Amino acid sequence: MDIECKGIDFGMNDLAIRNLRVRKDEQVSLNIPLEGYLGYQLRRASVAMQKHLSSLYKKLGFKVIEGSVLLMIEANPGIKQSQIGKTFDIKSANLVPLVGFLEKNDCIERKPIDGRSHGLFLDGLWQKL
Repeated sequence: MDIECKGIDFGMNDLAIRNLRVRKDEQVSLNIPLEGYLGYQLRRASVAMQKHLSSLYKKLGFKVIEGSVLLMIEANPGIKQSQIGKTFDIKSANLVPLVGFLEKNDCIERKPIDGRSHGLFLDGLWQKL
């Protein structure tokens, strides 16, 4: 079946017609077979929470991961950078600039906690928030 509109043949088959996007003002009742699966529901909830969290952190000038790291440091003063990396599954190469950014912006500070390790503590800006 081809679609024709004002004399223009769009050459769309049945599959393409079914895949057309619905206009925003049209209500379509869809049967979503995945709704009965817990994994699907958890994923949808996760996406919704991530959007909400992102909007909150954006108002403060942070990305979600930066805010999450700050919350982790707040809950665990003196935590090592490597522990944060393991917790959030962040590679060291990606965590170093993130921690550097937070330190540069007076959100955290590093302090020696033993002979070789430094712990991360909240500093300045984040404590005011």
